[in-house]
Amino acid sequence: GHSPFDTLTPIQKIYTNYMFAQRISDSVVIAQKSGFRDIPAFVKISVDGTETKLYNAGTKPLGESFSVSHHFLVWAEDKPHVRWELVNSSIIYVYSLNSKKTEKIMPNMRVFAPAISPDETTIVAVHVDEQSRYSLVFFNRETKQLISSVPIPQNEFPQTPHWNKAGTRVVFIASSSKGKRLLVYDLALQSFTEVLPYTYDDIS
Repeated sequence: GHSPFDTLTPIQKIYTNYMFAQRISDSVVIAQKSGFRDIPAFVKISVDGTETKLYNAGTKPLGESFSVSHHFLVWAEDKPHVRWELVNSSIIYVYSLNSKKTEKIMPNMRVFAPAISPDETTIVAVHVDEQSRYSLVFFNRETKQLISSVPIPQNEFPQTPHWNKAGTRVVFIASSSKGKRLLVYDLALQSFTEVLPYTYDDIS
């Protein structure tokens, strides 16, 4: 079946795509907007459909998720190596919705799909190293330092990590030749739990 819905943005005459829309209040949604005419950017959309551009998405891959909290917008961009095209690291951008200022976390590694914790102290991201080993990495938002790195079970490909409301667990999709499954990482127990077994359906 289908769930009923309201249309927030006006119908565009030119192809326009809104991705990873996230609600930060009852009246405000933030999304990544792209199209034939527009440089990919993060936009704030109010309940009446009014759009405000927040920041250009730069070299952020279009298909990678970003994260918002009450005060921050967080995403990752590729930082190509000067001499070796295949050796990439990333920059994690932290944009303040209040001050409009942007800070950078320079992890010196390839990361993607960062997500900020509900208390806005910690950022989790997916890391892949030169040997194609996957892990969850945790950064302190204020000090910008790496807190910990946690290898993914069976080296499955992790996608779109998200925090629970308490900020004690991270849920993500793990993808492999067996399909996709949903795993939860408990920070206190430092352990993974499967909450949805392997499926070949497209889950998100």
